[in-house]
Amino acid sequence: MILEAVIENLEMEGLLRSAPRTHLVLGYSGGADSTALLFLLNEIKQKYPLDVTAAYFNHRWRGQMPEELPLVHRNCLQSNTPLVVIQADLNLAKTENAARHARYRQLTQLANDLHADAVLTAHHADDQIETTLFRILRGTGIDGLSGIQKRLEFETTAEKTTPVLRPLLEVSRKTISEYIRQHQLEYFNDPTNQDLDRQRNRIRNQILPILEEAFPQVKNSLFRLSLVADGDLQIIEKAIEDLWGKTYGQDSEGPYLNAMRFNQLGLPYQRRILKRFLTRQDIHPDFQTVEDLLKFIQGSGRKNMDTSLKSIVKGEDGKKGRFLSLYKNKLRLLSPPEELPATPVVPVAIPGPVPLPELNVSLFALPWYESEKISISPIRPNDKQQVYVNLSQFVDKPLELRTRRPGDKFQPIGMDVPVRFKKFLINRGVPRFERDRLPVLALGNQILWAPGLGISQQLVIQKKTAPTHLLQILPGLDHPPPPPPPQRPIEKEEDEDEHDEKLESSQKSGFTPIEDELIEAEALEEPEEFSPETELHADASVDISSPFEESMPILEEHEPFEPEHPEIE
Repeated sequence: MILEAVIENLEMEGLLRSAPRTHLVLGYSGGADSTALLFLLNEIKQKYPLDVTAAYFNHRWRGQMPEELPLVHRNCLQSNTPLVVIQADLNLAKTENAARHARYRQLTQLANDLHADAVLTAHHADDQIETTLFRILRGTGIDGLSGIQKRLEFETTAEKTTPVLRPLLEVSRKTISEYIRQHQLEYFNDPTNQDLDRQRNRIRNQILPILEEAFPQVKNSLFRLSLVADGDLQIIEKAIEDLWGKTYGQDSEGPYLNAMRFNQLGLPYQRRILKRFLTRQDIHPDFQTVEDLLKFIQGSGRKNMDTSLKSIVKGEDGKKGRFLSLYKNKLRLLSPPEELPATPVVPVAIPGPVPLPELNVSLFALPWYESEKISISPIRPNDKQQVYVNLSQFVDKPLELRTRRPGDKFQPIGMDVPVRFKKFLINRGVPRFERDRLPVLALGNQILWAPGLGISQQLVIQKKTAPTHLLQILPGLDHPPPPPPPQRPIEKEEDEDEHDEKLESSQKSGFTPIEDELIEAEALEEPEEFSPETELHADASVDISSPFEESMPILEEHEPFEPEHPEIE
């Protein structure tokens, strides 16, 4: 019976086909349940084209070789199954949740590396019952009532998503124990399963036996409840798929929810969409967390854009973990970057490159050569990391590439006086923990350029003048130096015969030699790409990286005032 159940579940997933051969990775701990599944798969191998690889995950929490590892080796040899021992990261947090995520991540990665079809685990019906009861006692919704999923898919960097399957999920612990007894299988009995300080162990060893005395069918009832809830959950998830498609998006910065569309939804839909958004990014919030986040999104306790972050998860060390960010109508899940040890400062040598290792970026200040005929119009609004400026009064000054520091000032375009740079960042809605990781070009406490945000009024290109430099900030540190400035062509000296010929020609045409040359040049000259009068308008002085200003007022050069009647003093 148990063998037929496993075969049926695998065939329902399209496995055990004749060609190509099925390859499965079994998460094997040496315990009773996974040992039974190991030998069941060995039986199936005799009848079907199936390859199995066993994978043992060593958490490395005990400080020595796990005592069950020799047994794991023996059982794999007996079942003719290759074994892979996966060593956990030494920094793995000693919590069930951290261990679970690490196991599944490593198992699916191994399956991808081996081009396997699926990962198998040995969860069974009693695990499902205990999980459902545990969630009811803790408090849950329909998601929790659905219990352990028969099939899971974890997002990975690989092109193919390898599913995690539970072919024993409808088989009871009693049936598995009977199979082990009949085949006289040796397994490891984990002593921590009797530790009543663990809630699951108390449910298994104390609470469920008491419930069974009063309600003999309680296990069947809980199992049926999980099946019904799982079916209803599938209907709900399908019903909100259209709303999800209209609310969810993804760009270069990652997944997000459209805040405006989200706020137009009814409360039950908001709960469902938000929970799905968090769950898909490996956060499993309880009811109260979802309610707190909904209040934050709707504006409760959020006075301005500076408070557009809401802490969701704390790390194992008690420090802040991930945040929900509301910025530019987009809800995102963010992780705070590591704090910089100190404010990095690098002197700027023109033309660059000037590397800033702490932020992994490099600055260029490329001189602008008129002979290159560079057109700076139209402005490219999607190019956020470069800008044409007038740097003439700062070339010989001690410029710095650094991050912000207390006391910095910034004079935005169009303003007569500088403002505190911190206030400028707040008004721009830059999240708090991102402000210390912004590279800036500065002179003393004057911020001249904040890439992606704007240039100072001091760098603006006035009308009828050309830029002096092109500022660029590029990712990475290994950039070659810019090419040398273009060389003007050496003019060929005119010999006397050629001069006499031109003089004679000019006398016939009635123009002087100089005028004749000008007329000839004017006839042959192609229109220039760059004209200060036409192309270098006020927009050219705007930081083309800025996502905030699409246009700026023209900065006129005013002529001196003259009275209408000069004779009147």
